Amino acid sequence: MLKQSLSGVGSFQFITTIGDAIEKVDINLSYEWDESGAYNECIESVIFQGVDISGCLTEETINALEMEAINKRDSK
Repeated sequence: MLKQSLSGVGSFQFITTIGDAIEKVDINLSYEWDESGAYNECIESVIFQGVDISGCLTEETINALEMEAINKRDSK
């Protein structure tokens, strides 16, 4: 008998601040998951006043937002 594994894709959305914590942005994190947990986490968008500004942010900022998103998602 073959064992079926559960897997899929998901997303997590939350609001945080950037720029010395004064500008609110809406973050969308996408990820894949299986029986071992989530993997391939990636910030899909950083929306500021209706515009995706993720291409304007440094890699350091994107990485920090990704870690914040993962921590918030996992604490839910």
